[in-house]
Amino acid sequence: MRVLHMSTKSGAMVAALAVAVTLTGCGETKTANGGGAAVEDYMNGSATDDYNTGPMAEYFGFGDSDQMSAQLREQTKRQQAAMVECMRAEGFEYIAFDSMGDMGADDFDPYGGMTRKEYTAKWGWGVSTTIDADGQPIDDAPGYGSTEDLPEDPNQKIRDALSPEDQLAYDKAMFGDMADPTTMMSDDGSGSTGSVDGSSDSDSDLDSDLDSGEPDSEGSDEGEGFQPDFSQMGCSGRTMTDSLGMDQTDMEAMTDAEEEMTQRVDADKRVKAAAADYRACMKAAGYPNLTEPGDAQSSIEDRMNEMWEADSGDFDGSDSGSGSTSDIDSGDTEGGDGGSVESAGLDAAKLKKLQRDEIELAVAELPCDAEYQVATQKVRFEEEQRFIDENPELVARMKKSFGG
Repeated sequence: MRVLHMSTKSGAMVAALAVAVTLTGCGETKTANGGGAAVEDYMNGSATDDYNTGPMAEYFGFGDSDQMSAQLREQTKRQQAAMVECMRAEGFEYIAFDSMGDMGADDFDPYGGMTRKEYTAKWGWGVSTTIDADGQPIDDAPGYGSTEDLPEDPNQKIRDALSPEDQLAYDKAMFGDMADPTTMMSDDGSGSTGSVDGSSDSDSDLDSDLDSGEPDSEGSDEGEGFQPDFSQMGCSGRTMTDSLGMDQTDMEAMTDAEEEMTQRVDADKRVKAAAADYRACMKAAGYPNLTEPGDAQSSIEDRMNEMWEADSGDFDGSDSGSGSTSDIDSGDTEGGDGGSVESAGLDAAKLKKLQRDEIELAVAELPCDAEYQVATQKVRFEEEQRFIDENPELVARMKKSFGG
């Protein structure tokens, strides 16, 4: 059964790595440049190179994992101290603890040290392939196992000892707007939730979707240009901003700048030519309807979403009675109105079929995507350097927030 719950993760670590992804183009910055050999190099490289190469990554020091880990550990320590004061002001006890344990930045490698080609051959994009029919991570799935060694959060016992009503108040103090279970679900209904220490954790005709290569008509811009408002996320969000030394206005400015940078990259004639080559490559691979980079993965995500919806019901609040955040956190299956946040389990046969389809499509798409990314890297790096040159004060403040 897939029970949605708040797990114990390092809030500062997750938030800072999320910012790192934003600053370096959310996967747009690539590592190779040139012809066929460069494409092969790209496929045999690590996907984590996306976050530590290029002008922005070099400027912010994201390539030095030891330095990042030390900075994040100090930020986590500051956040925990601030959490004690913030929750006390809200009327609740909170115990500061080392939520990172022995973890470093390398422990958050979602690709498990594999090359793109290796990861794609085994896991596709990791959309459906890393979970079982109960909605739980597969034992050896990259990006999951390392968090099991994190220390136990002593604040869970404090929360568990509260009455249901006080648990709701505790959640509101801790998470702010995120305490509403209808806002804690990710768009795919897979139950992306917060944790007690202030971190964040991510039937149609299945055959016809892959055969036609037709993505959902709505598309998927999940995460694109999105910058959370930490000030609305209770003590966890407010202390996150303080501990990272980030100003919300600066964060929004960086997000806006990233959108503008991406638009300039997409408008460049070299990138448009690369996009045309991508379409031709996908057509030759047998997927003429997947015309844009990202469409292939989105088509699998759409199908996975449909499976979650069939399994878990409506998470947009329209069905009501879906249980409170206390139900989600504790793993209780009965909601306050008699509803349930425990799933009935995914259809095992359909999940297995989707997993096979995901790997097949991802393997077919990888050379096309690699060719596109290699061709667009130079443009992306040019725009990153331009941004640094045109916004020296802003990037200096952001670098300082990372301890640089």
